[in-house]
Amino acid sequence: MKLAHMSRPFAATVLAVLASTAAIAAADHAASQIELRKGIAALNANDLREANVHLLNAVKADEGDALTRAVFGRVQLALGYGENGRRALDRALALGIAPSRINHLLGEAALMQGDIPGALKFLDAAGIDPKYAAYGVRIRARALMMAGDFAGAGRTYEAALQMTPKNAQLWVDIGRYRVNTGNLAGAIFAARNATKFNPNSVEANLLMGEMMRSQYGLVASIPWFEKVLEIDPLNVSAMSDLAATYGDSGQNRAMLAMARRLLVIDKANPMAYFYEAVLAARANKPELARSIIYRIGDRLNGLPAMQLLQGILAFQSGSNEQAIKLLGPLVDMQPGNDQARRLLGAAHFKAEDFKSAVAVLLPLARRSDADSYALAIVGRSLEALGVREDAMKFLDRAGTSTPAAPTPFDLPIPRNGGDPNDANVAIPEIARLIANGRAGDALARSRFIQTQNPGVPAAYVLIGDSLNALGRPAEAVDAYRQAANIRFNEGTALRLVRALVSANKNGEALRVLDLLLTQNPRSAAGRMLAADVFLANRDWTRAIAVLEGLRLQLGNREAVVLNGLAWAYLNTKQPDKALGFSRAAYELMPSNPMMANMYGWALIETGKDNAKGVGLLEKALAIDPLNYGYRLQLAQAYA
Repeated sequence: MKLAHMSRPFAATVLAVLASTAAIAAADHAASQIELRKGIAALNANDLREANVHLLNAVKADEGDALTRAVFGRVQLALGYGENGRRALDRALALGIAPSRINHLLGEAALMQGDIPGALKFLDAAGIDPKYAAYGVRIRARALMMAGDFAGAGRTYEAALQMTPKNAQLWVDIGRYRVNTGNLAGAIFAARNATKFNPNSVEANLLMGEMMRSQYGLVASIPWFEKVLEIDPLNVSAMSDLAATYGDSGQNRAMLAMARRLLVIDKANPMAYFYEAVLAARANKPELARSIIYRIGDRLNGLPAMQLLQGILAFQSGSNEQAIKLLGPLVDMQPGNDQARRLLGAAHFKAEDFKSAVAVLLPLARRSDADSYALAIVGRSLEALGVREDAMKFLDRAGTSTPAAPTPFDLPIPRNGGDPNDANVAIPEIARLIANGRAGDALARSRFIQTQNPGVPAAYVLIGDSLNALGRPAEAVDAYRQAANIRFNEGTALRLVRALVSANKNGEALRVLDLLLTQNPRSAAGRMLAADVFLANRDWTRAIAVLEGLRLQLGNREAVVLNGLAWAYLNTKQPDKALGFSRAAYELMPSNPMMANMYGWALIETGKDNAKGVGLLEKALAIDPLNYGYRLQLAQAYA
């Protein structure tokens, strides 16, 4: 209908309505643009939640603006919502935005949804506006890494660095790439750059926290995760990392408080419930732990820590078949998880599946640092299978030896290809050379590998192991120190301490040990070594404090811990405690001369049973006839 054919009043009314509608649309668009500008400012300031609020308002005010939809999609991706981001970006395309302006974002969205080929199609440089080329190259490198093309990813990250060398997010991505390829020194450098170029970046500070936890220990990482929560008080990743770090460092109350804080933010957060279940298990409340796990349902299926916790609870309740069902896949997935392997082997043993118990525990029992528990189970299992000669070898080791230095077989191995000069391939081979007595060959090979992989701490560790095997502990100290400067973990720290002691640098060894325990208060191996040092120096009070903490953590099944407590309590004039602990240690390992000697001496010192005490001292000397200390104690007992 043409206006000329309308009555004048009606035409005037239509014009007024159209004018009014246009005015409203203009006002809505103006309001949308204001919110859009505020959202972009918040995005540039790393305040993603504030940006999200403004972009939601902008979209609501003007649903037909393509740019607003695109920026909203960008914010959704930054918040980790790949599906939401993809929907917003698709809508922006439908509204007419040029594909070249958002292909880099579409590639990122596809990658977040697990579509690597689709992501790579979007990330073709020819289809991306030059203004967003650096962003696209960074996401392409991430896609190549996820596809397993680490060499291609490395080259692409280098290209991205040439374009934007001070981009914090790029350095975060490079840091995570280097972690995946085992280059921890390079990852630490990347994390430092990321926080330098953007001190308020959540991702940069999260990465720095993870690197500090790896490089220096648990406690050193806490301030970085706390800083993330200062920037973004609702950041679930930081809360989860903090809760885990508090728990691993023995700060149970702080762990519980952080878990509860997580639940305030996300009432159904499965990790928060998991942390509460861990605390319940530590407090010896298995039923409470199981009830909390029931709330989680299947949401953490496949999480190794959950499988381990459920396996521990099943084993403790005597449900051996259930423990095997839970722990078997975990050991297959993590063959270096010694705790899971010990529990699985013990569950097979209790279920009288002796063949499986031997198969599971042999990798531990064959190591020089094998614990008496694994050795004893292997020995008893072989005995039950009728292989008595082999059984006695393991039972003798369980009864007469104490663990040696850590073996090099369970080192963190990078994932950077099949080249024999890469650490991934070379490190296990070098470890086998050392184990087979070819330390000279191992040293030459490990030094070459270290030059090819200067950021891989395991390469330095193997140089130290080779030097140690060649009887050159002072030189080994330097190699272990270089490894510790990259990754100060339990294995490297203990190697460094033992090498320092062998090199007669006891003061420095104690400082390293103190640092390890400061950063990793729940390190059982570190505390055991500290207890040995305190006992050797007759520092009974500190030895008791450390050993009682270990007993609380490990239970009353570690004969070495109980025997050390007996010796310390005997020397602090607490004979009843000494006798009780020495008896318990002896009952756990009756063929160990240390346990027999300590129990016998406690019986004599307390006057409880001199004849039995002398018999035990004689037994200890018969097992270890070259031990001068045992001979002297027996002579005193005779006198």
